[in-house]
Amino acid sequence: MSFTREDTQKVKGFAILLMIFHHLYYSPERYEGKTVIFSPFSEAAVNFVSKQSKICVAIFAFLSVYGMTLSYLKKNRELTFTRRETEELVLRRYIRMIGGFAFVLLVLVAAGFVVQPHRFFDIYGTNAVTLIYFLVDLSGLAELFQTPTYYHTFWYMSLAVIFIFLLPAALQLYRKFGAAVLIAVSLLIAVMFPTIEGNNYADFPKYVCCLAGGIIAAERNWIGRICDWQPGGSRIMKPALETAVFLGLFCLRKYVSVVPVRFLCDGFIPVIVCALFAGYINKIPGISRLLDVFGKYSMTIFLIHNFIRRVWGYHFTYWFRYWWLIFLVLAVDSLIGAIVITWLKKLIRYQKLVDWIERKVMNRLEIA
Repeated sequence: MSFTREDTQKVKGFAILLMIFHHLYYSPERYEGKTVIFSPFSEAAVNFVSKQSKICVAIFAFLSVYGMTLSYLKKNRELTFTRRETEELVLRRYIRMIGGFAFVLLVLVAAGFVVQPHRFFDIYGTNAVTLIYFLVDLSGLAELFQTPTYYHTFWYMSLAVIFIFLLPAALQLYRKFGAAVLIAVSLLIAVMFPTIEGNNYADFPKYVCCLAGGIIAAERNWIGRICDWQPGGSRIMKPALETAVFLGLFCLRKYVSVVPVRFLCDGFIPVIVCALFAGYINKIPGISRLLDVFGKYSMTIFLIHNFIRRVWGYHFTYWFRYWWLIFLVLAVDSLIGAIVITWLKKLIRYQKLVDWIERKVMNRLEIA
């Protein structure tokens, strides 16, 4: 069995719903001044689950690397590439990803000039470097360079860019020295990577094990092999064991204070999550369809949901009072927003512009 593109999309749908829940309730400050009814649970219980839901970032990071690794393997199973081939693969991936991000940012900025006319200049300033700051943000590098960003959720774009540009080196390390060395180097980076004046490099040290986990899982087809694995005993033996492994890793991540253990768990918990979804959850008709829809628009929802929650719809979102209803409202609002943005992109044929830029860059590579 293989972990398909459709399976990936559904896991992304689950991850984005976790992210929405995380941003709504991970601390009381998130809904400060609002009355939220948490019944039948306690506020502390919802805060706890919401805080642990940040595993969604590790899932997104893992799936990103997993997908890119499969693309490299499809080009060359031996992972041997010339410098020109590597440059082409990296730049194509970067242009396509940033092309999608840039459109969302431009839509938010354009809408912001109507709803909050001063927001753009409050963030980027009104001096000679305003345009430079905006272009850095548009390129997904604001978090990496510690320059102003239109909204702090965009920090993830810098992490994604780092993964794109470091993946070829990580693949070669894996090809030449194996999984153990790749994991060891990742742990060294997680523990020893220096910070300069508070710059955490888009949390790259925290999620570097997702880079290792994504590469190894893709090359060795770990998810497919787990799905195919058939232990003896009753039919519930396999899902029970997989769930036990997931809970064990999650408890290690939560309760073991040793930094390498936490980061290592972030790198490999997504493997079990993906196996559970591919083997069981994705086969449940109603849930499968729901996750598929949210997964299809997950990247755009990633970028806009917290902006809607905090900047444009804070009072509206928490006006619904009941924790589950607030979550439902923000999820639906974000999905509608993502659908509208996608429709606008198709309406103006924006993808043709991205494809044109990609062709121009590839032609330049051939000439160089």
